[in-house]
Amino acid sequence: MNSLTYEIDQDGIATVIIDMPGKVNVMNGDFTNDMNTAVAELADNPDVKGVVLASGKSTFFAGGDVKTMAAAPGEGFNEALTDGISQGRTMIRALERLQVPVAAAVNGAALGGGYELTLACNHRVAWDSPRVMIGLPEANLGLLPGGGGCVRMVKKFGLVKALPYLLNGTVLSAREALDDGLVDELVENAEDLVPAGKAWILANLDNPAAAVQPWDAPGYAVPGGDLNNPVISGFANRQSFKMLEETRGLLPNKIKILDVAVETLKLDIDTALKIEGRGLVSCIISPIGKNLMASNFIQSTQVRRAPGRPADIERQTLKRVAVIGEDDDAKALALGSAAAGLDVITLGQSGLNAGKNAAGSLTEAEDLNQLGDCDAYVLTGGSVDAASFVKLTSDSEIPLICSFAKSGEAGAVSPCLRFVHSAVPEKPAVIELITAETVNPIALACAYDYFRSTGSVVIVSNGDSFLERVEKARREEVKRMVDAGEDATIVRNVAHSAGFDRERLDIGQGIESDPAVAPSSAMPSKEQISIMKDRLLFAPAIEAMRCLEEGVLGTVAEGNVASLHALDAPAWTGGYLQFVNHYGLDAFAVRAKELATQFGEQFAPPDILSQFLEDQRQFA
Repeated sequence: MNSLTYEIDQDGIATVIIDMPGKVNVMNGDFTNDMNTAVAELADNPDVKGVVLASGKSTFFAGGDVKTMAAAPGEGFNEALTDGISQGRTMIRALERLQVPVAAAVNGAALGGGYELTLACNHRVAWDSPRVMIGLPEANLGLLPGGGGCVRMVKKFGLVKALPYLLNGTVLSAREALDDGLVDELVENAEDLVPAGKAWILANLDNPAAAVQPWDAPGYAVPGGDLNNPVISGFANRQSFKMLEETRGLLPNKIKILDVAVETLKLDIDTALKIEGRGLVSCIISPIGKNLMASNFIQSTQVRRAPGRPADIERQTLKRVAVIGEDDDAKALALGSAAAGLDVITLGQSGLNAGKNAAGSLTEAEDLNQLGDCDAYVLTGGSVDAASFVKLTSDSEIPLICSFAKSGEAGAVSPCLRFVHSAVPEKPAVIELITAETVNPIALACAYDYFRSTGSVVIVSNGDSFLERVEKARREEVKRMVDAGEDATIVRNVAHSAGFDRERLDIGQGIESDPAVAPSSAMPSKEQISIMKDRLLFAPAIEAMRCLEEGVLGTVAEGNVASLHALDAPAWTGGYLQFVNHYGLDAFAVRAKELATQFGEQFAPPDILSQFLEDQRQFA
């Protein structure tokens, strides 16, 4: 067995160590076969009194193989996928039905399939460490928890409690997971995990119920009740309407999650698991599933690997930074830096409180001379005299990072690196570092390391702002619609139905009617609505391609991730460049030419699209 090994101690407790070739443990055919073999051997061994499931990696289990699932399907893909999911379901069920207690020893991330594996165990022990993350994030990848996650969460917690974890993809710390009942026990040290699991087994050797999952026990009732309970049936109905309102029908995996969760209330465990497996297959093969797996997993991983950071410069640990400015960006960056453990000195902000959970500190300065020695200076907008500050620090090797220093402005000098800060509620902040020949690579690396330490998504652009250009392209197209007589409210509603955030459209997006043009009072036809949606999606997508063509945007991955987190690209698209793939490059080129003929050269397909078509490539 290449995926795992096991040893049986003098008490008859088998410790199964999952340690697959490669960096992480994943749910694939090799693991399924090896675990099936191990479970069968343990079940046939009368000396085995219990099992502890542990990991030989720094993470517990990474879950499903998303790269394989995200691949373009070829001949036999659907059949192989269905068969693989069925085999995995059978394997986990066999583990669950072992006639001895099984404990999971969670030493790191147990997300998706990793947590689903622990749900098949009778007891879950986790290390109380920041390295431990617990949850089912599949909803954010266009998938559903199809390794038993939907079914077992509902069976274990009931519909009302389980549904938010399933729909929101919430990831918990070990302590939060204990408080919410997703794990049963914490240990302070990783080396205590397996002993704690064994101790629980030994304490329950005389308790037959310890080896039986609650839903396999006679007479088990789902917590909170099933659909015969009017409270639960009413909740399910309300969730259905809420889901349609929130997703606008554009995220079918979330609708499928709700369907499976509700069906679980009606069915026995094995039938419910089969329905869940079919639901997962439908999500994996759907175009929207491909979009979200590509952007929210594969490309997000690529962005975290820092493609735009100078690779030959050692990673730097910053301890003290100065944040200077009077705007909201300065406040957000100061608080975020303190929360990340940095000591922050501010100028231009008063009355900030880092909060009791901040690992760093906040100190207020009265003028530039009180800033003292720092590892980096960060300037945002406001009344701070940028020219004076640049002059003050011009002989320093300490990086100077400005959010407003554009070409020709006082701050655009050799030691200065410009950045664009985009903060959207409930999403990580996106920082775009804009480099040029005059920017010191050490300053770029330092800025990258600083912003990454605050939990921001960092991308690097060359000479111009990808974020500003793409946002401007969409904003100007909206303005063209309204200036041509489209009703602003209708434009907002159409944008909302396409997946854009209505609230963000209402603020600073140029949707104001020109008083010289009377807006149309007639409701648009389906064709007109389709045209408006295309204009809203094509304009930023074409500008994103132009940025890639000109070298402003470094990688497709950065473009898609930034599109989703900072530019309000509809989630179902997977980002503006992934949207081009989704639409089909051939079809996109044809439609773009039609839009250019009807509405202007802003829709003219860029040369890079023709190049990719000729090379039979996608934006990846």
